[in-house]
Amino acid sequence: MTQKFTRFAIPLLATLLVSSCMAQTPPDREHTIHPFNLKIWSTLEVDLQAVEKTYIYTFSIDLFTGKKNSTEQRKIAELWGGNGGYYKDTDTPIAVGIPIPVRLTIERITSSGHESIFDKEIFKESNWAGSSTQLSKLVASIKLEPGHYRVKLEALDTVTELNDVPVQFRILIEHK
Repeated sequence: MTQKFTRFAIPLLATLLVSSCMAQTPPDREHTIHPFNLKIWSTLEVDLQAVEKTYIYTFSIDLFTGKKNSTEQRKIAELWGGNGGYYKDTDTPIAVGIPIPVRLTIERITSSGHESIFDKEIFKESNWAGSSTQLSKLVASIKLEPGHYRVKLEALDTVTELNDVPVQFRILIEHK
């Protein structure tokens, strides 16, 4: 009886332990992507349910450059600007490229109303990431506690140089 119980109990306990650990471990990265129009006063609102822990949320504007090594890709990369570095003495971005003026507003929604967490007009985004088909400009990185949020992105001007470029607003959760 003890041997049968042991043969049954050990695999069952191991399965329960592994599934319990997996349920508590957040994925390495989560993100949401939303199409965005870079024409003046274009607005995008996103309801965001923050996860069970406090994390840093990164908000970026992604430009899609087309086919690798194409004329279109080179043109967009030129407009995008430098490599995302910062000058040490002034903490200003190096070669930010074309500005994409936006206003980012984040409100925490509670049962008694809403509370402003972040409200800023951004005129010089730093270059944040790039790949062979996508270039990203960092709008903000903000630590958010668990809860319900409303995120609003508003274009403050039309960026005519990027009229034909697909643009997306990305919300990325960086897990530590």
